[in-house]
Amino acid sequence: MLYQACSLRQSTVVVLRAMEVDCPPAESCFQTRTGDEELVDMVRKGVAFHHASLPDNILAEIETAMRDGDLRHIAATTGLIEGVNLPVHSVVITDDGYYGEGDQRTTTIDAADLVNAVGRAGRATKETEGWVVLVNRVADDATFGRLTGAGDRLDVHSTLNSDDVLDALAEFEPHLAHGEDVVFEKSSPAIEEFLSYVWFLADALDRLGHASTIDDITAVLDSSLAWHECDPAARQRWVSATSHALDAYIGADPLTRARWARSGIRIPVARALDRMADELVADIDPTNEPYGAVETLELLVQGDRFER
Repeated sequence: MLYQACSLRQSTVVVLRAMEVDCPPAESCFQTRTGDEELVDMVRKGVAFHHASLPDNILAEIETAMRDGDLRHIAATTGLIEGVNLPVHSVVITDDGYYGEGDQRTTTIDAADLVNAVGRAGRATKETEGWVVLVNRVADDATFGRLTGAGDRLDVHSTLNSDDVLDALAEFEPHLAHGEDVVFEKSSPAIEEFLSYVWFLADALDRLGHASTIDDITAVLDSSLAWHECDPAARQRWVSATSHALDAYIGADPLTRARWARSGIRIPVARALDRMADELVADIDPTNEPYGAVETLELLVQGDRFER
């Protein structure tokens, strides 16, 4: 399986025209819901291109087909390096930038992107090695320095141990004395995201048929970068917040907590949206004719719902 990283959308198509090979058809996993006949024809031959101009559902099916082995080769812009967990055997980076108007060069791949690309090569549990090939027209010291990084440019640190987030935790901690309901109240985004992550872990354990305890949750946290960067005092402060979040989870309705935990949004936001939905249901008169566009908008905005 090969992933070829290109700088421009047009390059992904040009590259694949030269890569079309006889592979098992991938039509079963890719429905032709796009007017791009060239992409459809390529997919039938086991190759595809991937860039942000394609519809999201098409991109998702291309990624699934690659993971399942229905596609053997994919040419993509750098977005596939940055956000999608798509391990392959080999990664070929055809260029690290492009020339635009006035011969102005735009760099699309730096040291961090190269590290991400390296991480895509080699499929865990399936292979013992992977290949990364960097095709660069200019092999000088400046290019080498930009792609290798220097100093702390490639260092990764958890935000949980940052001064800003610890300050936010200090502002949040006095409210913990008010009980588990504080988990549902608006606070710092970083605090809300951490508490929502605790709910996510608790829900995951539930789905495995294992009742969550504070020891279970902290065991998972203990394997994270954040826990290893925090000193013992900071970890204990986060454990206290974790305990309140877990109590709120256990005390919530099972269906509601599962929906909120899997929603991908912060728990206070999920609760606010649920309340808004309940208000809308109560405001709708079932005896009326179906609402038109104007009536629907008026219903949505009344009571300053979007201002909350």
